[in-house]
Amino acid sequence: MQLALWFESRWGLSALHEHAFNEAQHARAWVASLERECERLRGVIQALEDAQGQPAANSAMFWVK
Repeated sequence: MQLALWFESRWGLSALHEHAFNEAQHARAWVASLERECERLRGVIQALEDAQGQPAANSAMFWVK
């Protein structure tokens, strides 16, 4: 009973709001890191596609099916 009343107090609500705010910040940071990783991988793909268009004698081989 006391725990339920604590969550209804201003301290309990403040703790809940703080936890929700921290979780939202963490989620936004995680999404931003995933977006940066996607951009990096797009650059890698673009570099590989560019290298495929102009092969050299010692370049890597690409198999296209």
